[in-house]
Amino acid sequence: MGSNLGEMRDLHHAFASAVSAGVTGAFYPSPS
Repeated sequence: MGSNLGEMRDLHHAFASAVSAGVTGAFYPSPS
């Protein structure tokens, strides 16, 4: 159960990071 909970947390963190990157890219497009 502990490892499963950690896995969910990592998944949520990855999802949040992806969303954050997408929003940042939308408002501040990278020169590349």
